[in-house]
Amino acid sequence: LFNEKMKFHGTFRSYQQRVLDRANTYLKDKKIHVVAAPGSGKTTLGIELILRLGKPCLILSPSITIKEQWASRIQSAFLDENEKIEDWVSGTIKSPKAITTITYQALHSAYQKLNEIEAKTSVIQPEDQEDDDLANNQVPDKEDFSQFDLFQTIKDAGIQTLCLDEAHHLRSEWWKALEELVKQFPSFTIISLTATPPYDSTPAQWQRYVSLCGPIDEEIIVPELVKEGSLCPHQDYVYFNMPTQEEKDTVVKF
Repeated sequence: LFNEKMKFHGTFRSYQQRVLDRANTYLKDKKIHVVAAPGSGKTTLGIELILRLGKPCLILSPSITIKEQWASRIQSAFLDENEKIEDWVSGTIKSPKAITTITYQALHSAYQKLNEIEAKTSVIQPEDQEDDDLANNQVPDKEDFSQFDLFQTIKDAGIQTLCLDEAHHLRSEWWKALEELVKQFPSFTIISLTATPPYDSTPAQWQRYVSLCGPIDEEIIVPELVKEGSLCPHQDYVYFNMPTQEEKDTVVKF
């Protein structure tokens, strides 16, 4: 499908190459699940896995900004200079291409046949959190899915690869749409990429996550990025405090 018109222009980092070398083993269950620290190039890794699978792919992201980063990365690091990005990549499920990149919110809207505003904000925020982007008067995307057949469109487009970017902590309605999609297409090969697995979730939530994405196959850890000088700048805030008496009693009892 992609042949020489789309291939990586650079050199993979050692930890990216490690994942790629082991990918066929991980994909025996048709799922590959990679945890990658910020700055590790998980988008690049995801694109390469999509190209190696060689089938039309649907990429799901938690926000429009991240959705657009996929298309930008494909164009800058993979696409032949003589090719047009719009011939290969679509930003709407209504007009799928070889690679279609949308948000989880758009999937939900299409699944529910809704006419909804898709704001430039993450879908993983709490239900009661204000939509900061709309509050700041940024222009949202709007699509009308009222007469749209999601599953038939995916079938007609021959989509066989599903790439899940940060598929965790989604609102329950987005989970339902995603799970129904996977149920409708059991032959999908699923690529799951995240920097922050929901380790702090309940056992039921974790099981739901793993049943969708598969067990974690590889983890690209922070020391590897420090070694190669590619760690994404960030800050961690640590608050020191003494446990309450009730907490002490619980620890002692345990």
